[in-house]
Amino acid sequence: IDQEILRSVPSQRTIFGTATVLPGMVMTTQDVGGLKGATSSGMVAHGAAKYNFNYFGVSADAAQDYGPMYYVDFGSFQEVSVDTAAMGAEIGGGGGANINLIPKSGSNAFAGTFYFTGTNKDLASSNVDNRLRAQGITRGTALLRLYDANADFGGPVRKDRVWFYFSVRKFLTYENV
Repeated sequence: IDQEILRSVPSQRTIFGTATVLPGMVMTTQDVGGLKGATSSGMVAHGAAKYNFNYFGVSADAAQDYGPMYYVDFGSFQEVSVDTAAMGAEIGGGGGANINLIPKSGSNAFAGTFYFTGTNKDLASSNVDNRLRAQGITRGTALLRLYDANADFGGPVRKDRVWFYFSVRKFLTYENV
């Protein structure tokens, strides 16, 4: 999944949300609007919930089902590589997916991006109707505020020799539960 797809295809802006744009990949729980972006959810690849992560080329092995704890800066990926079949012996068997996050880096030209999105309770509605009120349910989970700010910048320190790159992300949600 290259940079053009990462930027243009609406997704959850997480590892799992990005990988699910591929055939055979689904999230284990729905995440409408990316509300759970800071905690993420699991995914299933061709029916198998097992997955392996490589952050910037380094294996991030953890106990099975710890995947939902992974949180990375979405703006720092240049691309995401996902293997769901014919994986080599270094990855292991058992099905599922192998995900490698390939980082952005500095170059001989200064470049950067900024991303911001947000919403609040005034832009959300309630699905509690009279039938639910009759059962004693007076209100659902209410989103108070959500925002996601992501900026990155890179360039040369010494042309053709040394580059720099940095990225920062702030993702916050406030909910009444």
